[in-house]
Amino acid sequence: MTPEILEQLERSLAHCAPVRWQGRAFRVSGNLVESDGPWGSVGEACELTGGGKRKFTGEIIGFRGKTILSMMTEEPVGVCRGDVIRAMGRRPSVA
Repeated sequence: MTPEILEQLERSLAHCAPVRWQGRAFRVSGNLVESDGPWGSVGEACELTGGGKRKFTGEIIGFRGKTILSMMTEEPVGVCRGDVIRAMGRRPSVA
């Protein structure tokens, strides 16, 4: 690898969260997922791993008491109570 590529990777890593907070989904209504975590901020990207290890991307959109509200980009079909949802430590983006 060239020094330029390594510098770009180092800059990218500096902006990533080293810890991925996670929680468990307990209610799904359409694309809205209610969970007991992950700890994160409104607008942060998240990922829900459903049955069959299928992954759904989304965004934390709010809070209701201790409940985290996340909106998935597609309907999370096959998700069960207790499936893991993780905060990604960054804002959603398109390459």
